Amino acid sequence: MFPGFFSTFSLSCGERMSINLTSVVNFRQNRKDYKAKAIKAIKFLLAIVVLYCLITACNNEQIATPTTALLTPSPTVRIITPIPSPTPTVSPEPTSSIDIDPAELDGLTLEFWHAWADEPGTTMQALVDEFNASNEFGILVHPAYVGNYNDLNEKLLGVSLDGFFPKLAVGFNYQIITWGGDTNRVVDLSIYTDDPVWGYSAAEQSDFIPQFWNHDQVNGIRFGLPFQRSAYLMFYNTTWALELGFDAPPSTPEEFKEQACAAAQANNANPNIISGTGGWVSNTAPSSILSWMYAFGSSVVSPAEDGYDLATPETEDAFFFLKELYDNGCAWQIEGQYAEPEFANRLALFITASLVDLPYLVQAMQTAQNNDTWTIIGFPSIEGKPVISAYGPSLAIFSSTEAEQLASWIFIKWLVSPPVQAQWVQATGAFPVRKSTLEHLNTYIREHPQWLAAIELLPYAKTEPHFPSWSIVRWTVSDVGIQTFRYYFTADRIPDMLNLLEETAAELHARFRQ
Repeated sequence: MFPGFFSTFSLSCGERMSINLTSVVNFRQNRKDYKAKAIKAIKFLLAIVVLYCLITACNNEQIATPTTALLTPSPTVRIITPIPSPTPTVSPEPTSSIDIDPAELDGLTLEFWHAWADEPGTTMQALVDEFNASNEFGILVHPAYVGNYNDLNEKLLGVSLDGFFPKLAVGFNYQIITWGGDTNRVVDLSIYTDDPVWGYSAAEQSDFIPQFWNHDQVNGIRFGLPFQRSAYLMFYNTTWALELGFDAPPSTPEEFKEQACAAAQANNANPNIISGTGGWVSNTAPSSILSWMYAFGSSVVSPAEDGYDLATPETEDAFFFLKELYDNGCAWQIEGQYAEPEFANRLALFITASLVDLPYLVQAMQTAQNNDTWTIIGFPSIEGKPVISAYGPSLAIFSSTEAEQLASWIFIKWLVSPPVQAQWVQATGAFPVRKSTLEHLNTYIREHPQWLAAIELLPYAKTEPHFPSWSIVRWTVSDVGIQTFRYYFTADRIPDMLNLLEETAAELHARFRQ
């Protein structure tokens, strides 16, 4: 371990003594150095051990990440047990109650009777051609114009049990009900509307305007599918009204009378305008008179919905109002049926016309070179809300083979689809029967702002009575309106007139129920 010390062993004794003393001194010094070095090494090793213990926490714990572990709290480690994904439930395919193989529809020919002439008739022919060319089932529809609605109705009522019947037709609700009679000729369309395969989902059914959708269902039977709807509405000159001091349309009957009388007084004071004009051109069409009755709160139909309720205080109020309006010169009559020229020439602040008459009024304003702003409003009511009475034809299917009935359903369902409905609206100017149809009419709406004003009245629409007897009772209601505007008729006779109307309506209703 010390080489210098062992090398002196062969020297003389003196030399050895001298060397040994030196060696001892050197040894002691070396040992002292080595001891110091050893102590220093031990301290170093101990420092290493202490540092290691600090790092490892001297307890076999997991080594933390240096520096970062001190600055950033370690996240809590949680053991997460995986949740097994649920097994997807496969909904069963909807099953139809109509047991018809689509292949049975190929080549079926359907006769379709309708009442549309002129442009609507041309449009219907084009739509049928489109269906025949595009439907995947090979169904062929043959449309046949058989006259107006009354002609079509009489022709169908005149067909004997063994006579030729079309597969489907169009008509008003009160007409379709009579086509069925006691022979079940008219198919209950709920078989198809509620079918999970061929019919409508709940969302699709709610897409129909509620009043139109519900009107075709009577006593639990769906006699038709709504196709076209219109209403008698008020056409109102907003520019002239503003000049008269009115900055908003009337919302109540009293406000209506105030504006109509102001217009009449203005015309009577102008020597260049025909006196006796200026207010409202009276209209006694069934839907017009019915709308005034609704505006004054008349229900028209009995609470049990088994007949009419016409001789009521509400109905009296409506006719008293109309009579007063006429007697005060605020309503006046014209010889013709259509009042568009009077409106265009400022002879009337208000006129009443059907929605489908809108194009004629546009033409009349252009002819008169009248740039007044005008719009469409409802009948002002005692509740301050507009009222309109909507009406129109629906599509009906007649009993035949199950395959022919299904083919007929496929066709009429296609006719009321929103894109096809949009084409029909543009050709007729009628209301759409489905809300989503408006999505296909953006351009039409921009070009026809008055039509849009009419659309905004749909939430306030009421429907006509769905009794078969309404086909005649409606004209007796119109006759009462005509009588009201006779110069010799006095207001005190209104109660008796309404009692007579009530009796007549009851007799007609009973006759139709026999």
